[in-house]
Amino acid sequence: MKNMYDKICRQCGSSFLGGPRAFYCPACRDIRRKEHNARFAAKGKADRPIGSTDKCKVCGGDYIVNSARQIYCCACAPDRYKAVDRVQGLDYYVNNKEHINLYRAMTRYQDGACVVCGRLFKSKTRRFTCSSDCHRAYINKWHRDHRS
Repeated sequence: MKNMYDKICRQCGSSFLGGPRAFYCPACRDIRRKEHNARFAAKGKADRPIGSTDKCKVCGGDYIVNSARQIYCCACAPDRYKAVDRVQGLDYYVNNKEHINLYRAMTRYQDGACVVCGRLFKSKTRRFTCSSDCHRAYINKWHRDHRS
């Protein structure tokens, strides 16, 4: 099989052959799965069936439950999700700052001069021409020069 690696189990420390996301040997994985299933069975049905009412964690107002993981009312949810996304985005930026800033520098507008008419223009890409007409003229000239 491809992408199989020699891994060390996080629970018992034994060596096993597993994929890139495998953390536990097959024996420990079975034990963990059985424990998870037992916890799930002991938990029972949800306390809040869909369609019931619950209190919003932000404003304390009542809302109708639309999903099992819903904890905010419709008015508070967008702001809370944006706040979480903002924190995650900032964390990602801090960890990948060099790569992101390098990409941003490459995509900034750059001054250039058209190779056909000589007019100055700004572009985010490595364009040689200022317009589609000049581009067509450049392609035609290139074909004349290289095909003769």
